[in-house]
Amino acid sequence: MVVDLNVGGSLFLTTKGTITKNPVLNDLVRYSLENGLLKDGAVFIDRCPKQFSFILNWLRNNDRLEAKTARLPLPKDSQALKELYLEATFYRLTGLSQKLQRLAFRYQRTHFEEKRQGRTLP
Repeated sequence: MVVDLNVGGSLFLTTKGTITKNPVLNDLVRYSLENGLLKDGAVFIDRCPKQFSFILNWLRNNDRLEAKTARLPLPKDSQALKELYLEATFYRLTGLSQKLQRLAFRYQRTHFEEKRQGRTLP
């Protein structure tokens, strides 16, 4: 079953199977459907849509991401990573939140080393 999601005004299509992988998203969708809280036929979620595609991709690929060699494309800049961390925390995606924390730590450590050596990151 395909489910239409309106996240902060942007339309996303996914399957019921993807939604049921996350209790927070599943509860939001179920509540909206049960109570007729739809916007133009789509479940409305009052969140910023900017990072939502990463959230969906995480849910779609989570089984495959357990392998050490699997990589999920993530935003490149630190601000987008912070935004994604906030969304991962909201949806209670512990694995993604932990991955983003490790990336932030690596970025800070690299940035500190670059500053200490008199160089700056782009």
